Formats: sequence, C-alpha cells, structure tokens
Amino acid sequence: MTDAAVSFAKDFLAGGVAAAISKTAVAPIERVKLLLQVQHASKQITADKQYKGIMDCVVRIPKEQGVLSFWRGNLANVIRYFPTQALNFAFKDKYKQIFDIMYTGTVDCWRKIARDEGAKAFFKGAWSNVLRGMGGAFVLVLYDEIKKFT
Repeated sequence: MTDAAVSFAKDFLAGGVAAAISKTAVAPIERVKLLLQVQHASKQITADKQYKGIMDCVVRIPKEQGVLSFWRGNLANVIRYFPTQALNFAFKDKYKQIFDIMYTGTVDCWRKIARDEGAKAFFKGAWSNVLRGMGGAFVLVLYDEIKKFT
C-alpha cells in the first residue's frame, strides 16, 4: 500500500470514528430534543403524561425507560454520519490541492477583505437575511391571529 493510500485510509477511519464518537456523545441531548418536539403530535400521549420541559424529560427518561434509552436511535445517526465525515476528512487534503488557498486563516481572511473590498463587504447579503427573518416573523404573527379564530 502506498503512503498516499495509507494516509487516505487513516484520515477516512479517523474522520468516521470521530463522527461516531461525537454523535454518541450528544445523543442524549438529541433524544431529549426529539421527544420534546414530537410529543404534542402523538394522540397516544395525554397532556398529563407529556414532558413538562427539558429537566422533566432528563429526569423521567432513566426512571421510565432506563438510562440506555438516551441512546435509542443513535446507531442510525452514526450510520448516517460516519461516511459523511469519513469522506470529508479523507478528501480534505485533496481538496486543498485542487483549490487555490486564498487565506491562511480567519483573521487573514478578515484583513484581506477589509483591505481589498472595504468594511461594507462584511455586510453583503445582510438584507436578504433581514427579509428572510421578516418572513418568518410574519408567519408567527399570522399563526397567532389565525389561532384566535379556531
């Protein structure tokens, strides 16, 4: 096996394992978030059985389902995320070779943009973001108003 192939394999494996570890580490937080998000959609969960908040969920899960249930569904996340990050890290050096490196880091990027394009360049696209946010706010206002009539 060539040095390049060994390096590729190491980067692939390291990226995939790092992804699996990170997904597994945050799995309890993800599980709590998902349970809180979907509980209202289930007709089988009565209001008195629903979690009242994050802490209620964190306390009740181990009591009602066991500690390991914090990681329920994690394997699917790992299977999905492993190849993504494995390939990301395996090809990272190749991508660097293909594309010209314009900046040596974040601070270098800021300096060059400020020097070459001026301070206004940091705000390019800001209005589209503001408009997008206004659309979301409008949806919330409409929702509240429509809910009054239902």
